[in-house]
Amino acid sequence: MRERDRGWDRWGWGWALGGIALALFFLWGLDSCAGLPSGPGSVTEQIQVSVGQAAPPGQARAQAQDEGLDGLPLRVLLRRGRQGLKISCAGGLRLLDAQGGRLADLPPQGRARLGALGRHLAFNGRDLGTGQARIASMADGQAVRVAGRRYRGRLWLRAVDGQLAVVDQVGLEDYLKGVLPSEVPQDWPLEALKAQAVAARSFAVSRALKARDAPWDLDDSTDSQVYRGEDGEGERPSQAVDETRGLVLGWRGQVIEAFFHSNSGGHTADASEVWGGVSPPYLEGQVDTASEDQAHYAWKATVPLDQVQRALERAGLWKGYLSGVEGLRRSDSGRWLSLTLQGPAGDRWVSGNAFRMALGADRLKSTLFQVRVRGDDLVFDGRGWGHGVGLSQEGALVMAKAGHGFRGILEHYYPGTRLARLRW
Repeated sequence: MRERDRGWDRWGWGWALGGIALALFFLWGLDSCAGLPSGPGSVTEQIQVSVGQAAPPGQARAQAQDEGLDGLPLRVLLRRGRQGLKISCAGGLRLLDAQGGRLADLPPQGRARLGALGRHLAFNGRDLGTGQARIASMADGQAVRVAGRRYRGRLWLRAVDGQLAVVDQVGLEDYLKGVLPSEVPQDWPLEALKAQAVAARSFAVSRALKARDAPWDLDDSTDSQVYRGEDGEGERPSQAVDETRGLVLGWRGQVIEAFFHSNSGGHTADASEVWGGVSPPYLEGQVDTASEDQAHYAWKATVPLDQVQRALERAGLWKGYLSGVEGLRRSDSGRWLSLTLQGPAGDRWVSGNAFRMALGADRLKSTLFQVRVRGDDLVFDGRGWGHGVGLSQEGALVMAKAGHGFRGILEHYYPGTRLARLRW
């Protein structure tokens, strides 16, 4: 998850049963992958992972191909709300049930009120008798658009907690092609793009594995990974996806949650610094000189104290007049684990990450900063952009320019992990 501004029940979709819930896949060592050299990070063992109600080996893949999905099926939330969902198609829209039966038609240029009646969908106030429907074009070759964007795969409408959700059922490889251009610039070296592709693929699969009983696996925001569908694709990022097809990062037989961020500020962070718990070895902080002196290495911010006070109050972290903020405890990477909020009624400590999220992750680009009071303002001098865990995208850029391949980049930022082949 790139963190710049940082970063489920079964659907009954026939064979998919919620996309990834049917997947049966294997992690194969790269030594068995044609065209990929052996070396540090390669594996020789085969690791099998069964997810949910797995289909017989090979059957899920064949069914996905029949549906036109390129890769392991994922369910990606595109929009959710009680109203204002804009879905359009020049050839008109048709709502189909899970078996392909017609539920309702919307002719070209027509308008309809889509809603949720409890757990069922409603079309112009009429209960459709189902909680889900596939959105299709009435005319062959006409693209269905959600908020003006085209998406690969199959689009579904679902009633969830009284709201409408639009979900893209898309193959993993096509999903990544709609992710990469939103995460890193397209003109970066190909090896940096390939490292990003493997990290993003690993992150997506690991998140989906945790979503067995949820109505979607990921969303299209920085809470998961920014996903812009077919209209967000680019030639070189797509090449990076194709050239790393099926490759993920593994640790002890599992696909890792490969976090990433824009710039580490010169030292990556332990995952425990940000989210608590115990960091796995591959997400422990380390010196990262490759990220130094890049575009997002250093930053400054000046925020009026009264704005800081209001932001902290909205987040439930503070109440009353705020006179200042001081650092309390730093992590080994130099980031603030806790800060002291000061006021006439007494001091209160708050975690560095909660403080940053309250003020806004675009305003405070990291928790690696110095802070001081200047008049009626708080002045921040900081380094890095993002939570700092895992791969630094600008560090990967520097390493690629220095001649490192994507394998070496991934080994640096996720030490001890192994590249593996995803099979399902």
